Amino acid sequence: MREEIRLVGGDWSAARAESHLTRSTVTAPLLRVRVLLPELDEAAQHAVRTVYGMQAADKYGRAPGRPGNGHSKPPTT
Repeated sequence: MREEIRLVGGDWSAARAESHLTRSTVTAPLLRVRVLLPELDEAAQHAVRTVYGMQAADKYGRAPGRPGNGHSKPPTT
């Protein structure tokens, strides 16, 4: 989104601030879990990927890594 704003010459500082806030909101708890509870690292990382996937699905209408978006091949039978 902020790239689109920047390309058309708009002020993208608000979009940049929102992006940084979103990233820190997700990564700060992840870091705490990874340091304090390393046995939950894999589950915590999966949760973060899920959050970003939900955000992408909301923004683009489909999740990354799903067939039809160029990130993966459709399942074969």
